[in-house]
Amino acid sequence: MHKILIVIARLNKGGTAAYISELVKQLPKKKYEVLIATGYVQGSEIEDESTESLPIVRIKHLGRKISPINDLRAHLELKKV
Repeated sequence: MHKILIVIARLNKGGTAAYISELVKQLPKKKYEVLIATGYVQGSEIEDESTESLPIVRIKHLGRKISPINDLRAHLELKKV
């Protein structure tokens, strides 16, 4: 079985989250094990409800905003995954 790690800053409500949700549901049929590494939605954004049924690991420092310090921290967190 092959493994795939999908990394995305956040899974806010919308097209990208819907696309990833469908992709993650279909890949196991093709013998792929999938894990999504994602941060948290921020401010007034709403997290897509599909996240409740997806294999997710939260990366505390992964986010939309560019931040050299948090980006390095997120990189280190991702290496642990």
